[in-house]
Amino acid sequence: MLVGSMILSGCVSPSTSSAQSSEEVFSSSLPSEYTISPTETIKADTTSFSDSNGMEYSLGTHLVDDGIFTLEQGGYLTNTVAYQEFTGIKVDYLKIGEFGYLTTKASYYPISSFENGAYELTGDTKFTFPNNESKRYFSIYAPIGTFQINSITLYTASNEVVVPTDNSLDIYTINDTHGADEYEASSYHNGIEKLSGYIMGKQKEAPDNVAVLSSGDMWQGSADSNMTHGQIMIDWMNVVGFESMAIGNHEFDWTADVIAENSGYANYPFLGINILDSNGNRPSWAKASTTFYRGKWKIGVVGAIGMLANSIAVSSLGDYSFSSNYPALIEAEAKRLKSTEGCDLVVLSIHNGGYTTTSGTALDAVLEGHTHKSYQEIDSNGIPHVQTYANGSDFGKLHFVEKNGKLVYSSVEDVPFKTISASEDEPMTSGVYGFYSGQIDTIKNEVLCHSDNELNTEAIQNLAVQTMYEHYRNSSWSSVLAGAFINSGAARQKIPAGDITYGQVYAALPFDNDNVLCTIDGASLKNLMKSLVYYAPDYTDSNSIDSSKTYYVMVISYVSEKSQYDGILNEVKRDNYRIRDIVADYFRTLK
Repeated sequence: MLVGSMILSGCVSPSTSSAQSSEEVFSSSLPSEYTISPTETIKADTTSFSDSNGMEYSLGTHLVDDGIFTLEQGGYLTNTVAYQEFTGIKVDYLKIGEFGYLTTKASYYPISSFENGAYELTGDTKFTFPNNESKRYFSIYAPIGTFQINSITLYTASNEVVVPTDNSLDIYTINDTHGADEYEASSYHNGIEKLSGYIMGKQKEAPDNVAVLSSGDMWQGSADSNMTHGQIMIDWMNVVGFESMAIGNHEFDWTADVIAENSGYANYPFLGINILDSNGNRPSWAKASTTFYRGKWKIGVVGAIGMLANSIAVSSLGDYSFSSNYPALIEAEAKRLKSTEGCDLVVLSIHNGGYTTTSGTALDAVLEGHTHKSYQEIDSNGIPHVQTYANGSDFGKLHFVEKNGKLVYSSVEDVPFKTISASEDEPMTSGVYGFYSGQIDTIKNEVLCHSDNELNTEAIQNLAVQTMYEHYRNSSWSSVLAGAFINSGAARQKIPAGDITYGQVYAALPFDNDNVLCTIDGASLKNLMKSLVYYAPDYTDSNSIDSSKTYYVMVISYVSEKSQYDGILNEVKRDNYRIRDIVADYFRTLK
């Protein structure tokens, strides 16, 4: 019997140095219903143990708490040595709190990726593993939430395990989802429910042959994700079973402190081999690489970000920087993963486009992001590169096959949004979306006004800078304001014709920039009007600007903090009333 009082938390993979061995070890037959009950004490530092029948198990991080066996988010239990085949499982549990899921999976191979291909457990109902196949290994896992486990019943079988014959691997990759949590039939946004319906279906079809990775910019962009600082997307990725996420430039939009906090909510690592703090060290929340198994194959992922500091507000980036030596860092880590870690396949997940591999590279594939372009290319070294469009519009798919005992690249393709849109919603993801929507729907769904015409990003930018000017021109800040300025990428999405909601304005203007009152000399003001989106009704002709005179202007902090404007814009004071709220206030006056 499994006995003990413990709390399991964190996603700590079991040791897999020999986990993928093909050795078959079976004891005398166990009962057809084999119950594991937490009735005795397991020490707080226990990470593996054997029960009275010799079954061996691995646990997540755990604590002792009054004789109660509790799985917290990321907590798991799995057997590590196969003594018997299993056909089903029943878990008697109590969910602690209003939100969470408990899942299970079974495999011919030892399990280290607990959510990949898993199924939700409900109540104390018996769950039969799919396809009527007996499997050697089982796991229970809490991707989200906390669960008190009262008992686990395993259903055993005497039939022989069928050894898998399909030794292929599909890696699905996505990038720049930008919090696209809600499906929009009129756009290319698929929403997390549609995305999950597709990708989790693929995982369940072949859990030992499918892996899902991200190359960054996953959080920032929608009202739901922005208002939760990305937590809705993190929970979605937890439920899907992502193996890693390369950190993108927009992960920094709410500062590195939020990245660090969010790393504690994610059951998968954030990767960034070339992200450095002020001391030249990589922060704890940016791992160089990660490894995981699919079937008998060990996969390594190196993560990096391109030289994208200029795409981040200076105050958001803080004291962090990106090493330009990242190609050498990537190659060294890829070689280490193969030679020391024994990886059969190593891929690069990088938030940047156009990475160039070297001759003799240890990389087998490159998963890219940032440029919002969909492509599938093979470089001069025979290495496939893949990137997807933004906002959850497609997945990239890399297919590898076994040849002479090795995994080798076979094909690459794009899985377009039309395919994904046709997928059914996935229940656990619907629960994630519903949980967060319940918290913010009242704010997000407020109807501000109605428009018979679509507003494209150019129109939104022009409106934003005009309303910004009028807001501060009519305030006590400056009645002699010369103009207002924003960058050309300030508006990210269009607003369709019809009722305009606050959530749509939020998605169109998602950035949390301050508004900054500055002084600027006339000559510099003329140059500023050539490079930025602006509204200056009193100076439609730049010739009317006196080059020797000092003017007052409003700019967003993304502009004022750029080094190229040092000495030109001199800050007087700033306001954290977001430009989207200024636009929303304007729309309310039209209602």
